[in-house]
Amino acid sequence: MSQIMIVDQPSQTLARGLLILEKFNSQRSEWGVRELGRELDLNPATVHRLVTTLANVGYLEQDQETQRYALGPKVIRLAELYTVHNPISRIAQKIFQQYSEQFSYNFYLGKLFGNEIVYLAAYDGHAPIKIVVEAGATIALHSTAVGLALLAFQEEGYIEPFLNQVPLKRFTAATMTDPQALRQRLVRIRRQQYAVNSGEHYEDVGAVGAPIIKPGKRVEYGVSLAYPQHLIAEGRIDIQELIRLTQQIAGEIGQRLG
Repeated sequence: MSQIMIVDQPSQTLARGLLILEKFNSQRSEWGVRELGRELDLNPATVHRLVTTLANVGYLEQDQETQRYALGPKVIRLAELYTVHNPISRIAQKIFQQYSEQFSYNFYLGKLFGNEIVYLAAYDGHAPIKIVVEAGATIALHSTAVGLALLAFQEEGYIEPFLNQVPLKRFTAATMTDPQALRQRLVRIRRQQYAVNSGEHYEDVGAVGAPIIKPGKRVEYGVSLAYPQHLIAEGRIDIQELIRLTQQIAGEIGQRLG
């Protein structure tokens, strides 16, 4: 959620509170009030009121010695409720684990959310990869394999505004930022039913993405398998075999959901 999106929300106060919660992650599990204020460009007094309210209702908790805030127990309850009512995350995790002997790197399940992808599940393989994306993180559509795979299967009423209105940010030299070129690419992806990311979001990381297609339903879920990009040039990953594996995993998740 960006600062621009906050301005557009019916309740800006609630939007700011949610934005504060989104700032907590595995790399930054604690925040001070002034740090959050600088990070979000908010007055410390405003941040203090928000974090105090969130702590009072259990979504944050404060260390009495350091006065810093961390996520509270109510967040766990919401996450558990989501997984209970949306079994796709659990299904994907089990299937990723089953295939971990065939692919040693990282598996991801993504869902289309607004103009981004939100990762609902992530499974780390046996081999190391520099970029680790945790469940709940959001990432761009046009620069990721799973994002491109899902974007290609949307209706024109979604694709046209996306290409015309959403800034196509350049993340690496390989990122495609020309709307017309991206449109042509989406046509190919839809025909092939897979997308390949060659270092377009992180220059050292490649990925193959495939949509999870259920007849009669909007395509909103997809999977991707990510790997160190140099393995392609070294011939240590056969891209065609990886494409087949990614499509197989996406198909199996779709069958389990059905």
